[in-house]
Amino acid sequence: MRIVDTVLLVIGLLGLAAIGWWGMVQLPQAAESIETDLQIAAQDELTRAGLGWAQVSMDGQAATLRGTQPNDDIVAEAVRTVLTSSGNGGFVYGGVTTVTPVIDAPAMVSPFTWSATKNDDGSIVLSGFVPSDTVRADLLARAALIGDPVTDLQALASGVPGSGWQTVAELGLTQLGVLEGSQARLRDRRLLVSGASPDPVVRARVKAELANLNPPFTGEADIRGPGRWSARHVLGTLIFSGLVNSEDEATEILAIAREHHDGPIADEMTVGADALSGWMEGVRLGLPQFTRFASGEMAFDPGGDGFRFEGGATGSTLRYLQEDMGRYEGPFRVTPSVTPVDATVTGLDGLDFTADPRGACEAAFARVLETRNIVFETGSAAVSRESGIALDEIMAVAGLCDERLVFELGGHTDDVGSRTANLRLSRERAQAIANYMIAAGFDGDRLDVVGYGPDQPIESNDMPEGQAANRRLEFKVFERSE
Repeated sequence: MRIVDTVLLVIGLLGLAAIGWWGMVQLPQAAESIETDLQIAAQDELTRAGLGWAQVSMDGQAATLRGTQPNDDIVAEAVRTVLTSSGNGGFVYGGVTTVTPVIDAPAMVSPFTWSATKNDDGSIVLSGFVPSDTVRADLLARAALIGDPVTDLQALASGVPGSGWQTVAELGLTQLGVLEGSQARLRDRRLLVSGASPDPVVRARVKAELANLNPPFTGEADIRGPGRWSARHVLGTLIFSGLVNSEDEATEILAIAREHHDGPIADEMTVGADALSGWMEGVRLGLPQFTRFASGEMAFDPGGDGFRFEGGATGSTLRYLQEDMGRYEGPFRVTPSVTPVDATVTGLDGLDFTADPRGACEAAFARVLETRNIVFETGSAAVSRESGIALDEIMAVAGLCDERLVFELGGHTDDVGSRTANLRLSRERAQAIANYMIAAGFDGDRLDVVGYGPDQPIESNDMPEGQAANRRLEFKVFERSE
C-alpha cells in the first residue's frame, strides 16, 4: 500500500471516530440544550399571552401542557401559543412539533357568585369565583382604574352561567366608580349593585343600565340619594354626620354610642334640621346594636328608605337589631341589608381541627364556655342579651368543627329546689341554646338536647360559688356512627 493511501486511511478512520464521538457526546447535549430552549421560549410566550396558568414540559420537541382551566377555547389558545413559540416545527432545529394538553378542570360551584366592593378609603376588594385567569386579570385591570389598592380574593371555578358573564361583571364593577359605599354582587345571572350618589342623574343612569341587561342576565340597582343623618364604622372609629334637630339630640346620640361602643367616636353632626317627629325613637332602638357591627352604616333618609342598616354583623347583633327595630312605631320605613359575619374566637391555640377533629371541637366549645357566660333570666329558660358574645362564639366554633360530628348539648343546675323542676329547667335551657343555633342556620339533625338537672355537679353545692359553677351548659362531641 502506498504511503498516500495509508495516510488517507488514517485520516478516514480519525473522521469516523470524530463522528462517533459527536454522536455519543455532543448530540445528546445539543438535544438537551434545544429542549431547554424550546421550554423557556414556550413558557415566555404563554406569560406574554396572559396564559400563565399553563406550565410546559418538553420531551425532545414534543410539549406537554399542564394546568387548571375550565375554558376549552382558552386551552386551545394555549396549545396554539406553545406550538408556534419557536417556529413551525421540524427536525432538531425547528420548533415544537406536538402539544399534548393535560388539563384539570377546577371545581364546579353552584351558585356561581362574585362580588366587588369599594371601601370608604377608596380600596377595592374582588371576591368570589371567576371562570379563568384571563377574566381574573381583566377584572383586576378594570378595578385598578376605579380604586387603589385592589385586593384579589377571587378563585378559579367551573360553572360560569353563560358567555356574557364577564361583560355583566365588568358593568357592575364600573358602577363602583360613580357610587359611594358601593358593592356589585353577581349571583349566577342576577346582578345587584348597591351604593349612594347625591346626583339624581347618576342614580337614574345606573338604575337604567341595570334594568336593561341582555337576557338571560337580569339586574337590580339599589341606589340611595343623600341622607339626612348617618353613623358609619370606618377603621374602628364610629363616625356621626348629617343633620339633627337640636344639641340635645346630638348629645343623646353620642351618649348612646359611648355606652355601647368601646372604640373612638367622631362627631361631625350639624344642628339645623327641620323638626321630625319619630326619628329619634328609631335612633334609640337601632343605634345600640349598630355600634356592635363589624362594618357598615346606619343611615336616616326621611324621603327615601327611612332607617337603613348596611354592613356586617354577628348573628346575635343582627337578631337583637331585628327585635328592637320590630318595635319601632314611627312613620319611617326600616330597610335592613346586613350580612352575617362570624365572631372571632380567641384562645384556640394548639387545637388541630384536622388531625383531631373531635377532640379539638369539644375543647373549643369548653374554652368558649369557660370564658363567656350564657346568662338566663332567673328561674327561666329565656336567654339574656348578655349572652350575645358567647352565642356568637359558639356558632363560630360550630363552623370550625367537622361536618361529620354531632353534638350533645347538656344543661346542668345546682340542687336548690326540687330535682324534677331542675331537670325540666336544665333541659329547657339547653333547648333554648339549640333553638338559637338552629335559627342561626345550624343543622338541627346534628344536635341532641339533654337535661341533667343537679345530677352531675362539678363543685359542692354547699357554697354559692359551687352552685354557680354547677349551673352550666356543656357540649359533648361524637362521630355520627357513635
